[in-house]
Amino acid sequence: MKPVAASAGHGLVRRFISLALAAGLAVATALTMAPSVSAGSPPYVGPGGGSGGCAAPVYSTIQGAVDAVPSGTIHICAGTYSLAATITVSKVLTFVGDGAGSTIIDGGSSLQLFSISATSASFSGLTLENGLASGAGGAIYATSTGTVSVTNSTFSGNVSTHNSGGAIYSKGTGTVSVTNSTFSNNACSGGNGGAIYAKGTVIVTNSTFGSNQANIYGGAIYATGTGTFSSTNSTFSSNQAGIAGGAIYANGSGTVSVTNSTFSTNSGNQANSYGGAIFANGPLSVTNSTFSGNSADTGGAIYAEGTFDVTNSTFSGNSASSRGTIYTDASGTVTNSILAQGATGRNCWSGITSGGGNFSTDSSCDTSTVVLSASDLHLGTLASNGGPTQTIALGAGSVAIDAGVDGLCPATDQRGVSRPRGAHCDAGAYEAPGGPVTSASNSTVVASPTSVTADGTTTSTITVTLLDASLNPVSGKTVTLAKSSGPGSPTISAASGPSNGSGVVTFTVKSTTAGADAFQATDTDDSLVITPTATVTFIIAGVLDHITLSPSSATITGGGSQAYTATGFAADGSSWDATASITFTIDGGGSCNGALCTATVAGDHIVTGTDTVGGTILATATLHVDAAGATPTPAPMATPTPSRAATPPPTSTGVGPASDGPASTISFLPVALVAFFGCLLLLVIRRRRRVF
Repeated sequence: MKPVAASAGHGLVRRFISLALAAGLAVATALTMAPSVSAGSPPYVGPGGGSGGCAAPVYSTIQGAVDAVPSGTIHICAGTYSLAATITVSKVLTFVGDGAGSTIIDGGSSLQLFSISATSASFSGLTLENGLASGAGGAIYATSTGTVSVTNSTFSGNVSTHNSGGAIYSKGTGTVSVTNSTFSNNACSGGNGGAIYAKGTVIVTNSTFGSNQANIYGGAIYATGTGTFSSTNSTFSSNQAGIAGGAIYANGSGTVSVTNSTFSTNSGNQANSYGGAIFANGPLSVTNSTFSGNSADTGGAIYAEGTFDVTNSTFSGNSASSRGTIYTDASGTVTNSILAQGATGRNCWSGITSGGGNFSTDSSCDTSTVVLSASDLHLGTLASNGGPTQTIALGAGSVAIDAGVDGLCPATDQRGVSRPRGAHCDAGAYEAPGGPVTSASNSTVVASPTSVTADGTTTSTITVTLLDASLNPVSGKTVTLAKSSGPGSPTISAASGPSNGSGVVTFTVKSTTAGADAFQATDTDDSLVITPTATVTFIIAGVLDHITLSPSSATITGGGSQAYTATGFAADGSSWDATASITFTIDGGGSCNGALCTATVAGDHIVTGTDTVGGTILATATLHVDAAGATPTPAPMATPTPSRAATPPPTSTGVGPASDGPASTISFLPVALVAFFGCLLLLVIRRRRRVF
């Protein structure tokens, strides 16, 4: 073969090598610098791009994330976000924070927080505060016909100065849904709906509206249009409207439904006001609800322009300067309810019919309603008697007990306690205790296990068993549990429910603080504190450095016993009583019952303390046993022998980007590509050598 041909062939190889290397480097550079967000994970927002405990911050501002993503969820990490401009949203997004107490979006009382034109928007685990709108919606202004969903969030101090919806204004006919949330101190100074203005359906569940104010209608909520309104397990307190609907103004034709809810001290604060708690234009249904201390000129609690039904509800201390606690322009029925008037006005107005089982402190209601004095009702004050909302209890001897019409009573009362608990269901929203009476001393409170790790996750179950004087189980009682002593601030779960057929109610407790906490139960139906308590010792796993046993040495006669205590120490010197978390054993034929050790064989014995949680031997003590009946002699001192070294927990740090836009990540794919091209070049070179 001619040399010139070989030279040309080698030139082709060199050009191929150059092109291949250039292509490999280009691909590697492009892939290395490409933005990368983990598949399936939402984009994150962290204050400054990386602070606030954010797991994977990508954007430093909420607006930056909104602009970058097409739709889906944006995770806003813990921190306070002081806005410089209103966040504008034109796509369907869900905003999720790290909890209302941790993720706060603040308008500084100078600007509106969100302006939304998308068909729907959701907010969860956030606080939206200090928004200000010269128009409508201090925190959220939604213009579409879609939905606005709020869960586990707080809206506070938001204001609309010249229009409606202090916190939320929903212009479309979609649904506004509020769950497990709080609206407080929101206001609209020039319109309606101190907290919420909605033209569609409004659904409120397990939420609280307090101290919201509207200049005209709906101190807390203004609902208009053809949509429905519902409130379940919710509380409306101290809300004010200038003209009507101190808490709720439902101006549409849709049904208004109120269940298991409490309205207290709401008011119409101008002359000729209507509906201190509720103003309803459409059909109204109220079940298992409490109205206390509400006031207006007409309809201190309720003003109904349409038909209504009130069942098993309690009205106490509501005032109307004219025309009754309940007022209607149409007709309505009241069943199994209690009406105890306030300082002014009367309980009922014309058009109200009794469905049976009603009690009134005046004669303004239907003639079949039982008229009596307030003292005959034995009403308590508005208080936490179990359940998600406050209620007014019926005291012993109340004429309302067992006085309801059974076929018309709901299956449970406002708290969720089953009806009836006596011979018949009770009138009002509260079902009084019936049957056996709990014995404080016979009832039991037991923890299992008695020691758990103080990691904020591991739980101990506390079982409360209610028994009467004859040791029979007491069922249907509401029980609460509280810490009675100890160094920690444990988390206590909600009760498993009213005491079951065996008289049992269970709770779980957990803590992040080491130490022994005692827990005490209360039968709230009978206002009875259960005498026995249960103690749970919380141990910080991995932090315990050593323990000591006390006494470190002791002498007993044969067959005698010695009680021990164990003190746990952390590496920093902090200590706690660890006795409950230690298993005690003794060698040489002795035995231990808890921390009480007994020995019969003369001589020296070793008492060992073992960690119940980790199983590690932590310390020993010496117990000298004299022969039975002999005079004890001093035993040599034994030094506690710690055997566990503190192991510091692993630590990690995370760094996020400091600017809007996704972070760059290093990929192993470019390395693989370069290796591939390299191998390919070697093959080509070998082939060329064989040819030339």
